[in-house]
Amino acid sequence: MLYLLASLVGILFGGAVEHVGSLAFGPWGWTTSQLSAPWLLLPFAFGTTERRAPNAAALGMIVSLFGLTGYVLMLSVAAGGAHGPTALVVLHEAGTQARWLLAGAVTGPLYGVLGQRWRVSHWWPSALLAAGALTFEPLTLAVVGRTFGPVGVYFIETAAGLALAAFFVLTGRRQGPATP
Repeated sequence: MLYLLASLVGILFGGAVEHVGSLAFGPWGWTTSQLSAPWLLLPFAFGTTERRAPNAAALGMIVSLFGLTGYVLMLSVAAGGAHGPTALVVLHEAGTQARWLLAGAVTGPLYGVLGQRWRVSHWWPSALLAAGALTFEPLTLAVVGRTFGPVGVYFIETAAGLALAAFFVLTGRRQGPATP
């Protein structure tokens, strides 16, 4: 049942990210839709539901790849125009996203396992990688010259990362290592 939920959440997430990136939402929308950290936190969150690493990796893979499927389908709807997407349009859009599909096939299972490690033993590297993705993505983008759009988006992402880090510190101290 959790795999079905991961599939559904993934498709809805990917479709929503692409929709927010459409011109209808303006610069805040397309700047937000270009952020990578939320794509890492989704498999992390699903990984926290599992006690076994292989299950967490599978959930991370499913939610990531279904998320990218939802993204590609929404791109295809937009590219298909009034007639809707054809199989050729969907294949073309999937091809334009091939590097992200490959990245999701690697990072989805990885962050799923990181979430599982946090659940099972409050493993601090998991927390650092999850919170660090949000906190440091804006800085990383600035260093490589890829920031664009409203700077407020990046401040909000950094603040969310710091809030997540605080959550990990508070829950890690209060509960200590979780029991498997």
